[in-house]
Amino acid sequence: ARLAGGLLLGMAAGLGGLGLIGYVLLWLPWPLRRGSAAALAVGQLRRARGSSFLQLAALTLAMLLPGMLWGAYQSLLAGVDSHQLQQAPNRYLINIAEDDRAALSRWLTAQGQSSVPLYPVIRGRLTAIAGEPVASEPGAPGRPGIYRELSMSWMPVLPTYNPLQAGEPWHGDGGDEVSVEAGTAQRLGIGLGDTLSFEVEGETLQARVTSLRTVRWQDMQPNFIMIFAPKVLQARPASWMASVRVTPGDLHFERDLVQQFPGITLIDTDQLLQRLISLLGGLGRGLGLLLSLVAAAAGLVLYTRIQAAMAQRWQSLVLMRTLGAGARQLQQMLYWEWIVAGLLAGLLAAAGSE
Repeated sequence: ARLAGGLLLGMAAGLGGLGLIGYVLLWLPWPLRRGSAAALAVGQLRRARGSSFLQLAALTLAMLLPGMLWGAYQSLLAGVDSHQLQQAPNRYLINIAEDDRAALSRWLTAQGQSSVPLYPVIRGRLTAIAGEPVASEPGAPGRPGIYRELSMSWMPVLPTYNPLQAGEPWHGDGGDEVSVEAGTAQRLGIGLGDTLSFEVEGETLQARVTSLRTVRWQDMQPNFIMIFAPKVLQARPASWMASVRVTPGDLHFERDLVQQFPGITLIDTDQLLQRLISLLGGLGRGLGLLLSLVAAAAGLVLYTRIQAAMAQRWQSLVLMRTLGAGARQLQQMLYWEWIVAGLLAGLLAAAGSE
């Protein structure tokens, strides 16, 4: 009951707010010739205050709902490419020891997995941003933090699938530099030039933020929130990870890998990817059906509102006709009245959807 009541109150407040804004816009100066059909239409809308208020609110809501649903549909589906998911890595090799790294690279090449990059992984915790300590858990004193250990990496060259949003890449071993995922940087208030402190294996190290990267997590590539220049971490012991694309149903790859490298952990994401692709397809069909139903309902609202407005306007139209207004002039006035109402409602609906 509370949820339903809150929904109804929110809809009523939204409806009232939309109608009020539309009515205020209606009273702005309009560059219309006095006595024209458009001027008569605007004047009629201004005089019929209650009717115009409800009319603008109903029209705006009828346009706003399909617009919001279409925006949600685009936002949910545009960020994930089903075809790209089908080509994404579906096996992840983690906990690769330093001693196995060279042998694993040769074995992967022999299996037809050429040019598979291996990424170093070091665990650490963010402890300070620009000299300010971060909270260790939600609600604790300090700046908002990540509240968990991070899997961090170092690379001589930043990955090409992480385009830079700001800053400059380092060259070679670089200095005490770190590149931060742009979304995390925005959430934590991290900017270029800030010094970040980390706790790694009981020791504290610092690095200066020199770039922000855009990371598409849905691409299923090996991604990291923090990537350091080699100078910062390469002297520390690390495990390694890699990702490969294996033909679905190829059990020889997994069996031979486990036999050759029993210490490596293999993560199979094939089923996860197939479920995700199936879910996206169902989501697209469901949202498409819902959009059709909402658009049909919005059309019925518009039609009903027009019929109700015409019934209310009949007496005034008869009076204006009696006082000498021509039939064509009245017809044009009605056209302009709905054009003006549609223009205001469309602007409000577009702004609300955005």
